[in-house]
Amino acid sequence: MFTSLDHLVIAVRDLDVATTTYATLLGRAPSWRGDHPGAGTANALFRLGNTYVELLSPVGSGVLGDALLAQLERDGEGPYALAFGTPDAAACAASLRANGLGCSEPFDGNGRERSSGVERQ
Repeated sequence: MFTSLDHLVIAVRDLDVATTTYATLLGRAPSWRGDHPGAGTANALFRLGNTYVELLSPVGSGVLGDALLAQLERDGEGPYALAFGTPDAAACAASLRANGLGCSEPFDGNGRERSSGVERQ
């Protein structure tokens, strides 16, 4: 079902402060800084050998930003999600639900790089 751990998502309140902290912790600058048009979030990515750490912060109204803000208010900063690799996301999600595990519907994520405005999927 899963073939890899694609990345770890960490919920943070202040993306700039968290980015500085994680840059020091990981000994590297972020490889990406951007936002998610329409989702209400912004992020910073730190690539590691075979995965990456994503810092995710609410920055406005949107389905993901609203959910993230609610979790931050309830639980504080910390792990938010694990993103796994799979060759068939829809089949994987259906299998998880059939086995009683909560799972959101797969969706394509779009990001816009902060410095250039270039959008990527």
